[in-house]
Amino acid sequence: MPWPLLVAVSAAISMTLGNLAAFAQTSVLRLLACSTASQGGYS
Repeated sequence: MPWPLLVAVSAAISMTLGNLAAFAQTSVLRLLACSTASQGGYS
């Protein structure tokens, strides 16, 4: 698998998991942490 495709797939997976985890949070700090993790997959 070429490196750019591998990086793109792992970024998409991390953004999706971070956003799905953020849905279940009731604490604002945990919500921000999940949001930060999902945005980290994008950069």
